[in-house]
Amino acid sequence: MKSVTDDVEQRVGDTINPNTQQESTPQAVDASFGQGTDQHFNAQPTYATTPAAEKLRSDASTVRLLSFLSFLFGGLLLSGGMWFWTSKMMQEASELDAPLDVVEQVRSAQSSARTCSFIHIAIVVGVFLLVFFFIILGLLASQ
Repeated sequence: MKSVTDDVEQRVGDTINPNTQQESTPQAVDASFGQGTDQHFNAQPTYATTPAAEKLRSDASTVRLLSFLSFLFGGLLLSGGMWFWTSKMMQEASELDAPLDVVEQVRSAQSSARTCSFIHIAIVVGVFLLVFFFIILGLLASQ
């Protein structure tokens, strides 16, 4: 027959030596939880990207910035060039099998460059139509 002191010594010995079999009491489960593991519950997952993918991400930011700056200088030539560059970047991203977030950033930069190009084209066409309208109006007024 077991005495009370033997039972206490066995339980104390189990918590000190984690290799012995423990009872499945809440205290035993809490004591053994996470032992021997290096778990970071608040850590963010990290994704390894290649330097080429990081270069694509950086170039996408550059394209986006230069596309918006094309309204100040460069005009259609700059935004059209950025649109062409992002087309090449999309080909490179598919060849590299780049991560999805990098591809999405390149696609977003391409969309920005395309939108800026279309706005510049609309402005050029609008100015051309306005000049053409005033020339026709001037010819009709002189008759």
